[in-house]
Formats: sequence, C-alpha cells, structure tokens
Amino acid sequence: MGSRLKFVFAVSLLLHLLGQADCSAIQSGKQCLEPNNLVSHASFAFNDYYKKHEATPEACNFEGTGVQVNKDPNKSITLCII
Repeated sequence: MGSRLKFVFAVSLLLHLLGQADCSAIQSGKQCLEPNNLVSHASFAFNDYYKKHEATPEACNFEGTGVQVNKDPNKSITLCII
C-alpha cells in the first residue's frame, strides 16, 4: 500500500472512529457497500465529513487529498472525493 493510500485509509478510519463521519452505510450488507474497495469507502467517509462541516473547501482538503467535484452543476450538488 502506497503512502498516499495509507494516509487516506488512516484519515477515513479516524473520521469514522471519532464520530466525524457516519460510515454505517458502507458496512457489510448495507446500501452503499459497493463498490467494495478502500478508495470508494474513503471517499464516502470524506464526503460525509464534508457535508457535516458545511461543505466548505477547507472541509474537503485532507492535506490535499480531497477534491471538490460538481456531480450535477445544474443542481449545485458538490461532493468531496479522493
């Protein structure tokens, strides 16, 4: 596992453990488990944290790992992903 991936994993795990992100939807048998990989699950945790912190650019930084993207510019939906 590369250093960037280790950092992403550590941050997403800390967000979950510290109650800063609700990762219950990506647990086994839940609706957001798939795709079942580290990057998808970390993006889910990052985005949950981002939404809980008013969707500010600072809430999506994660030491330069998070990126704000517009999923649907017509609806003004912005996500934070890795």
